[in-house]
Parts: sequence; structure tokens; C-alpha cells
Amino acid sequence: MLLVQLLPFLIILLLAYLPFSEPEYSLYKNYSYQFPKTIENYGIQYFVKSQAFDRNYPQGSAARTTIEDNVIKDYKNMLRRYCQIEIQRRSWNRNLPTPHCEKLQNFGVVA
Repeated sequence: MLLVQLLPFLIILLLAYLPFSEPEYSLYKNYSYQFPKTIENYGIQYFVKSQAFDRNYPQGSAARTTIEDNVIKDYKNMLRRYCQIEIQRRSWNRNLPTPHCEKLQNFGVVA
């Protein structure tokens, strides 16, 4: 009976110690992601943890393509969020620019 009562606590404790991996990239430079990379076709800059990134994920490899596809997807999602804020602010003042919406349109995405 005591084991049944302690089981939820033990499960939570075990989950707390499971290793969780960080993403291989970030759209923002910070203490973990110091090394800049650019997706040439789109001019999107992202940051990686290590200078060994190019060795671990060679240009043209399936793994690198997957990472860059995720970077593009995340970048577009970020632009969408900022664009929605710009649209809301523009409803208050028609003269405000919408640079994130313009970048989104350059990708062929409608806000």
C-alpha cells in the first residue's frame, strides 16, 4: 500500500532526472548559442552551440537540411507573431511601419 502511495512521487522524481536535449540552434544569440550561421538562400541567421556544427552536420547532409528547414519554419512563425502585433498596433496608428509583415510577404506567406 505504501508503494502505491509513493509511486506518483517516484515517477516525478525519475522524470526530473531524465536527460533532455537542447535544440541544435537558436534564432537568438545567447550564452549557449554563440556561433552564427546563415541560410544563404533566405538570408536567415541562426546560432549554434559549437564550432563543430559544420563537422557534425555537413552542408548538404540530410541532418543539416532538416535543421535548416526547422530554422526556416521557426523564423516564419516568429515573423507571424511579430506581424500580428504590428497589425494590431497599426490599427491604432495607420502610419506605423510593419517590417515583420513585409519580411513575411517576401517569403510568400500571407499574414
